[in-house]
Amino acid sequence: MLNLIKLEYKKAKISIKSVAITNLILVALLMITVYLAKTEGDLPIYDYNTMFEFGGVMVRSVFLVFTAVIISRVMISEYTTKTINIMFMYPIKRMKIMISKVFLILSFSFLSMFLSSIFVNICIYIINKFIYIFDERLTLEIISKGLVNNFIFSLIFSFISLIPMFVGMKKKSTVATIVTSVIVLSILGNGVQESIIITTAMGVIGIIASYLSIRNVENADLLN
Repeated sequence: MLNLIKLEYKKAKISIKSVAITNLILVALLMITVYLAKTEGDLPIYDYNTMFEFGGVMVRSVFLVFTAVIISRVMISEYTTKTINIMFMYPIKRMKIMISKVFLILSFSFLSMFLSSIFVNICIYIINKFIYIFDERLTLEIISKGLVNNFIFSLIFSFISLIPMFVGMKKKSTVATIVTSVIVLSILGNGVQESIIITTAMGVIGIIASYLSIRNVENADLLN
């Protein structure tokens, strides 16, 4: 299984550089948003907790769509280009191949969201030391709470990011996969991202969606 995951990782061509650039853009956008809101006197961020929450929402939003791109590369494109036929000829169960793909997608989604949120939060801390967005001392309690929330929501959103897989596999379309991720993101807007009940429910939907996407793979005919 580990070798399959490594193979899928190479095929997905996941670039650490592109993830790093995305993080830098996120930090820049976050600072611009905060600066404009502060200039207009309508700053919704007044301490580290709210700043970390705001940064987390931005990170998860971006990487939800980013994960849809990975789904398109790892799964959908193999059907549209018929290269999945070659993989299914290997002396390995098809379900095992598909599970390795799902695990790679989940791992990418969780790690990118979790680590990117930490990176963005560190940048926020450093920048706040220079431009004084708010005056608060960063304590161990704030850090611990931020890490726990980051872990929980990153884990939940990694499962939510599987929802576009179902539509993409049904339509065999990369466009449908990415559009679905944007629709899911719009549903999660307006503060819904911070609702543990709603996000958990959608995470369960993501698990079900991934199962429905691959459940019949052993009995499916190879593509012509």
